[in-house]
Parts: sequence; C-alpha cells; structure tokens
Amino acid sequence: MNNNNPTIATTGARHFVVLTLVGIAICLTFASSVQAEADLQITAMSLQGQGRQGTCNKVSMTVKNFGDEFTGNATLDIALITYTTGNSNLNRVTKSLYISPLQPNGQSSFTIDDVEFKASGQMTIQGLVDSTNETPEGQNENNNSRTANVNVSGTCVTQTPNIPTPTNQGCDIEATFVAPSGTTVPPNQAYTYQVRFTNKGTSNCDAFKVKLVRTNNTTCSGYGSQVGGSRNWQSIGTLGRNANTTANFSEAKTPRGGKACLYLGYSPHNYSDTNNSNHRPKKAISYQ
Repeated sequence: MNNNNPTIATTGARHFVVLTLVGIAICLTFASSVQAEADLQITAMSLQGQGRQGTCNKVSMTVKNFGDEFTGNATLDIALITYTTGNSNLNRVTKSLYISPLQPNGQSSFTIDDVEFKASGQMTIQGLVDSTNETPEGQNENNNSRTANVNVSGTCVTQTPNIPTPTNQGCDIEATFVAPSGTTVPPNQAYTYQVRFTNKGTSNCDAFKVKLVRTNNTTCSGYGSQVGGSRNWQSIGTLGRNANTTANFSEAKTPRGGKACLYLGYSPHNYSDTNNSNHRPKKAISYQ
C-alpha cells in the first residue's frame, strides 16, 4: 500500500500558505491600527528646603514624554496644587504654568517659584501635566499626576523688596512691537516677531541682550517658553540719544492655535533706566 499521496500533500501546503498569509494580514492590520501617541508623566517632584506657610516655597519638577509621538507645537500646561493632606478641598491653592513641547523620550526639568501653602502641618503637593487634556495620549491619560506629602512649619519672612537704583542716568529705552502689528499671528508656520528699541532719553543707553518669551494665555502669567529656543537672544548695542534699532525673533513654526502673551526678558535681568515702565511691553495675541 502506497501512503504517498501527492494530491493531499499539495492541498495541505496550499492550506498552510493561505493560513500563513491570513495570519500575516491580521498582524499587519493590528499593527497599523496601533496609533502613535504621546505619554506625559511627572517623573520627579520635590519641595526645596523646609515648607513655610506663605508664598516663599519652591518645587522642583521633571516632566518626560514616554510616548512615541511629539506633543505638538503648543506649550504644555501644568497645574501645581497644594492642600491639607487628606482633604483636597481644604486650604487648596492652584498655580498654573507652562513648559515647552516635548519630543518622544524628551524631558524638561525646572523649578517652580512662589508656591503657596495656606496652612501649617501636613500638606500635599500635587502636580498635573496637561491638566486641560490638550495633548492626545490615548490610553495614557491616567498617569499625568504625581503627589508628595510634606511638613509645613513656620511662615515666610516678609522682606522689603530690593529696588535697584536706576542705572543709565538720562537713558530711556522704549520697546515697541512692530510685528505683529495687530493681535493675530498665522498658525503653524514660520514667523518672525520684531521689536523696535528707541532711546527717548538725553544720554546713551548701555548695551544689553534681549529675549522674547511666550505664555499660553493672554495675561503673561505662569511659566513661559522662549520663542525660537533658549539660545535665541538678540544683542542690542549702545543706543545714543534718539537712536533706534530692531530685534528679530524667528521660529520655524508658530503654535497651531490658541491665545498667547508675548513679553521681553533682559540680560542683565535687572536692566534699568530712568523710566522702567516702557521697555518691558506685553502683547496679547491669537494664532488664527
């Protein structure tokens, strides 16, 4: 009796090939259905020094994107909340701030100033990244929070503010936004912001450096990100009487939408003249 049946063998091989192709197709379909997402987490958060009742406290924080997708061009919002341990509604204070977008596996470490505790004793610090759920994270929306319990004792010491004596006697820098001239900026494209500096005083103004900072609101409050990156400082040389110059701040892509506030930062930080009210303008804009 001959057990070698070529017809059965050929049929079985065909079935194996068909089943294998079906399996590959199912795997490819499953793989293609998995969408890349960001995954934001607070990996570290701690109070610096002894907690005090009042607003003199500082908190260190690190935020990381564990996902395989860029978070987008918009700044990331963070809510920092303090309250009495065991009762999230008692002595509750919420502070909002903003950090720059994060690439996959990117992280940002920073210090949050002026953190307030409204009471002494056991208090809880809670950090929440992307508190308004602007960044798509798929199934990873439940790991954005981190808490730490701390002991708060004593109160913040109130100090008389150290108001520096104005330098540049006779100098008067006036800063004016040239671009945008209105209140809107095109979204999601390259753009150059322009600020004109004019010496309205009677004597020369010392040289300085300046940066442009953007916050994700129209009040210029909270954490700001530097337009064009942390190296995008512009040098302004000595300005004589009635002299002016324009600084340009470029970025490859503007935010995809929303409202923002622009303001200037100086180096040296306490750059002063005879009229300190007109060289730090703020401008509320919309990306639309």
